[in-house]
Amino acid sequence: MKRRAHRTPLSIWIIAAIWSLGALAPALRWTMNAWSTGGGAVVALLVVTLVFVIYHAVALVRLSRWPIVLQVATIAWSVIGRALTGNFDVGSTSVLGLLLMWAPFGVYLACTLPHWRKMSWALFGRPYRPAEDRVEVFT
Repeated sequence: MKRRAHRTPLSIWIIAAIWSLGALAPALRWTMNAWSTGGGAVVALLVVTLVFVIYHAVALVRLSRWPIVLQVATIAWSVIGRALTGNFDVGSTSVLGLLLMWAPFGVYLACTLPHWRKMSWALFGRPYRPAEDRVEVFT
């Protein structure tokens, strides 16, 4: 397996932590509210959410491009779905509302896209090998 010689940038670590907490908080809150009505669907939704959040954080920290592609595809799917169903009404939304809706996605892209060239298309990214270990291998 190929290894990368550079460490994961701090902005990627920060965005992985914030994204994970931001994605888990609504799911956990909804689970606590809906637990009394039915347990099976709630547990299934929580498990799927946990798997997706764990994959996203691990793959992003290991510098895989797939979490970014999945995030952009999810946002695009949401926008296209709202536009087709008529739920996307920009005229009645305030400027502050639009900023609050799109600012987190802009921060996500601003923290991840500068490192696109360091990233790989491996599904879970590549492990990091420090430079001193690499020297031992080639001597």
